[in-house]
Amino acid sequence: MRKSHRLIALVLVLFICLSLCSCTQSKNEFTNTYFDYFDTFSTITVFTDTQKEYEVYETIFKEKLELYHKLLDSSNSYDEVINLYEINRCANSNEYVRVSAELFDFIKYAIKTYETTKGFTSFSMGTVT
Repeated sequence: MRKSHRLIALVLVLFICLSLCSCTQSKNEFTNTYFDYFDTFSTITVFTDTQKEYEVYETIFKEKLELYHKLLDSSNSYDEVINLYEINRCANSNEYVRVSAELFDFIKYAIKTYETTKGFTSFSMGTVT
């Protein structure tokens, strides 16, 4: 390879490396860990400019975590929440249960996962410890 080709190749490699490097200011890291949901640790880490912006994301995260904790609880009933416990309670009766869109979508996803994995993953297994 000629010297000029090597120089061009070197310049191109340097240009690519420099263009892949971020020149933006780094953001602050905010983290919180919960043990209130699903009997396990849940951690949120957000990189934002301000504590206030982080708190917005943390609120959304915590609300969703609490919602799904209640919806997927098969051992406890909650006021104004139709969850897996309520579905199982009504399973042997002629009582119909109207579930939320979130719970319906989760059950559809769980069935699809069961079919995709040929039964290897099943949300009907219960507690796995």
